[in-house]
Amino acid sequence: MKRDECLDRAMKSVCGGRELDYGSPENNFAVIAQLWDVYFQAKCMSDVYVEIDSDDVANMMVLFKLGRVISGTATSDSYVDMAGYAACACELATYGENQPEKSAKEAGYQPHPIIDPIDHTIQYKGWTGVYDYSKEDTMYVGKLLSAKAGDCVHFHGSTLKELAEHFVSAIEEYLEAREILDGKKKDVNNVVSD
Repeated sequence: MKRDECLDRAMKSVCGGRELDYGSPENNFAVIAQLWDVYFQAKCMSDVYVEIDSDDVANMMVLFKLGRVISGTATSDSYVDMAGYAACACELATYGENQPEKSAKEAGYQPHPIIDPIDHTIQYKGWTGVYDYSKEDTMYVGKLLSAKAGDCVHFHGSTLKELAEHFVSAIEEYLEAREILDGKKKDVNNVVSD
């Protein structure tokens, strides 16, 4: 099979037949990612928070097909599938590039927090926090490093996953509070009616 034929079959597969049979890769891979998250967390990494995204699913499916190639059980379909999964991974991983940030948010795209368990840092939307485990409190506690001078933003969680969820909430609340304090947004909770 020639390159163009392989790519043509992959394109017809991921842009036509398979999408009709299984739904969009965005939805299908998102469900698989959630299932793999639970599995990996329970099986391998109970103390480390790792989140599998849709593009990770596509990349791991490429590796799955590559395993067949390496083991000698591959057919031409394995290569077509790898090209198709790689195209899906590319689209999912680069979503939002060359598009205004607003349209990505409107479409439901949200970046995920990234936890570095070695440096005890967590990042989200360009914001960085540090955390540690408090034996006294029996939970992870953290603070935002890049807050405006004088602002203190703290977060906590009994697991790293919960810590990440609270970090995201703390960032979103902080950004909204800063908009109100800086006069860029009206505080609808403190409006006095006549």
